[in-house]
Amino acid sequence: MKLYFSVASPYSRLMRIIIRQFNIAVDELEINPFDNDSDFLQVNPLAKVPCLVLPNQQALFDSEVIARYLDQEFAHSRLFTAEPYWSQQQFFALLKGCLDIAVQLRQEQMRAELGVESLFFKQRFEQAILRSMPVIEAKLSTFESLMPASKMLLVCLLEYLDFRHQQLNWRQLAPNCCKWLHQHNGDSCYIETQPSSH
Repeated sequence: MKLYFSVASPYSRLMRIIIRQFNIAVDELEINPFDNDSDFLQVNPLAKVPCLVLPNQQALFDSEVIARYLDQEFAHSRLFTAEPYWSQQQFFALLKGCLDIAVQLRQEQMRAELGVESLFFKQRFEQAILRSMPVIEAKLSTFESLMPASKMLLVCLLEYLDFRHQQLNWRQLAPNCCKWLHQHNGDSCYIETQPSSH
């Protein structure tokens, strides 16, 4: 299998964490999706990472689709299983939605570099993240054991906020999430996949 990824992409990072956690044999191909490489566009016409190419050359894209595939094929369906089931699934959706907005905010910052920033959307994205962090913290405390996929995604979210949006100072809004992060981000699968803008 081949994984197209970007080191700056938190979605790609989640896949790379899963791959390391379960020792899955995957060739990782780092790309810049904005380069519109012709080989990559043939695999994924959306030009988005991550993208996993299977041995039969079928391409999977969307991080949750890939994560659920890897879970079923290599992790014995452990990543998305935890009780209470629907509360755990909803928490995963909350984390994924917050990460989506954090990436949209980064894209708005890139638009600002081109002189076409929308102050309305910038503020809307920032406010959504700031509203979400206390909710994430409150819900995190309700789980006796966090669903493995959510644990990985929460690390990706918090460290992406540190990487791209330090100005939001999320740690003041969610100090227990900060403590949680320090307790859970020390494994090699997290250290080896730290985000980078190189």
